[in-house]
Amino acid sequence: MTRPARQTIQLTPELREGLLLAASVVGLLTLILGLLMPASGRLARRRAALGELRGRIAAGHAMVESRAAHVEALERARAGFDPWKARVGTDQSVARVLEELTQRAGQRHLELVAVQPKAEEAPRVLSVSGGLTVREMPVHLRLTGRYRQIGEFLGTLRGGRFLAAVRRIALARSEEGGAVLNAEVDLLIYLQESPVG
Repeated sequence: MTRPARQTIQLTPELREGLLLAASVVGLLTLILGLLMPASGRLARRRAALGELRGRIAAGHAMVESRAAHVEALERARAGFDPWKARVGTDQSVARVLEELTQRAGQRHLELVAVQPKAEEAPRVLSVSGGLTVREMPVHLRLTGRYRQIGEFLGTLRGGRFLAAVRRIALARSEEGGAVLNAEVDLLIYLQESPVG
């Protein structure tokens, strides 16, 4: 078997220059793509990070701008809390509160028939913000007097040296007749628990 003869291609100088130019262009493109692809990936990651940083900066500016409003709201809350805390102060006791209720009823010309802690209900202990703990004492009152006197007496509870809430009130005409009423009032009185230790 005979081998076919090898053909050799003679490159002309123009063809050689064209191939060299094409190889140079391909090599240059490969080099550019090799450099640009990683750089474009890094650039995309940096753009994303920049967007996230801009978002954080905007949130920081919003927090700084709203800080004054938060400080003002906190001061208003403290201003409202301090008088309340003073009204449930540690110098208060059930005996003192009951004595004050008796005096207030007398000042309004009410007959205070009975003032007694409600034995069937155990006092609850409530934790309030700022480390304050209060005891909720249920108290039952029986008053006899005119409607206006009873209303004035209940109105004085708001400005008292103790904190009280009316849970229930029941009014009935007195056996004496006329404008005299009997009032059954259930109160909750809040007293500060003394710190232990």
